[in-house]
Amino acid sequence: SAIWTGGAKGCDTLGKKLAMELGLNYAELHPNYARYGRNYAPLQRNEELVQLTEATLGVCYGMITNGTMHTLEASRKAKHPTMLINAQNEDEHQLH
Repeated sequence: SAIWTGGAKGCDTLGKKLAMELGLNYAELHPNYARYGRNYAPLQRNEELVQLTEATLGVCYGMITNGTMHTLEASRKAKHPTMLINAQNEDEHQLH
């Protein structure tokens, strides 16, 4: 098993820490701005992350970001288990 992230600060950093604590493999996939440009690179990276994984966990605090929403939608389209945790309200966890 492995934890993949986009390498951002915040929840991605926590994912890395969790992987290390659990002895899981960890990998980051950064946007390829040179190939896909500033606007499309993060979206392309999100789609690639979904293809590399078997399930997706999105975490937000209140409002969900466009990038997290895009990744969750791509995961659902791929028919992967998908979960969103709203850290602002522990009662709002959704499993799809």
